[in-house]
Amino acid sequence: MTNEHSEYIVFVDESGDHGLRSIDEAYPIFVLAFCIF
Repeated sequence: MTNEHSEYIVFVDESGDHGLRSIDEAYPIFVLAFCIF
């Protein structure tokens, strides 16, 4: 019997301004974070 689940847990989160057409002058940062357990 094969294991249908991975051995890892992956959490992905984003923060900031992800639009390239209208960049927010007050917060011109985009962060993409990955946590692998």
